Amino acid sequence: MNPELPSFGADETEFFPPLSDGAEVMLKITSAPEKYESLYGEKIRLGIKTTGLNQHCPEEIELNKKYTISSSAVCYQSLHAAWSKGENEFWKKLCMKCEWKLSAKTLPNKKTIYKLEAQQLKI
Repeated sequence: MNPELPSFGADETEFFPPLSDGAEVMLKITSAPEKYESLYGEKIRLGIKTTGLNQHCPEEIELNKKYTISSSAVCYQSLHAAWSKGENEFWKKLCMKCEWKLSAKTLPNKKTIYKLEAQQLKI
């Protein structure tokens, strides 16, 4: 391995693992959602901090830890679209102050769908 070659990865954050059926995570959004192209198509990158977990969450997810989500899930695409379509700064600040619930449900075809819902305002 050539030590002069650059490497890329997470800094103080780690990538968020996928969730399975019934998992619910309470979180705070810590960075604006951004769209980027990966080898697997268009994805959204989003910084979060976990504030609550239920018993269906993977053991590797820790409470009060910062993560980077990198996903093409519809809920993140929708968040990015709403964020980018000219919403005012008040709306964006409100999104950053809300606590959000991220839930996962596995469909019969084995695909997992995610839902991101604002729960309450944390001032």
